[in-house]
Amino acid sequence: IFWLVFVCLLFCPTLFFLAFTQKASIISNVSLGAVTLIVCIDHYTDSNLKFTFKNVLNRFIYAEFGEAVKCPPFQRNDLILVTCLLGVMVLGLVCQLIIERKKAPFPPAPFQQWRWARSYARYQDNDENTPLIRDEVLGTTEAPSAPMPPPVVGYISGHPG
Repeated sequence: IFWLVFVCLLFCPTLFFLAFTQKASIISNVSLGAVTLIVCIDHYTDSNLKFTFKNVLNRFIYAEFGEAVKCPPFQRNDLILVTCLLGVMVLGLVCQLIIERKKAPFPPAPFQQWRWARSYARYQDNDENTPLIRDEVLGTTEAPSAPMPPPVVGYISGHPG
């Protein structure tokens, strides 16, 4: 039952933030950076916070680890580090949101861009300003004109071929 709860807790924020990709990217980067910073500080201060992360990893790696009881004490240093973790996360989130506020949002998916271009092209083709008969009537009956030569592409015009 532990893994069911753990996986549900992992998927719930992912599904919630799916509609907000830019904000989700910022939140994931802030949380990953803050945890990395605090684990490094925890290593040098010799507190027990690293064992909390290690217990989750050991439950994932070893099948019978859930039967063993390993509960390191939560001391004052751990409380300070958790408070710093939350503070760094809030500070990083606010800074990133301020920086990203003035930038354009993430580009849409390539499939969405293709659909928009196709829809726009279809709209342009059905525009009422385009002539119904193309390149067939070059002049009027009073002043007929010669057919237009095809455009020159790929060689210098006037160069004998």
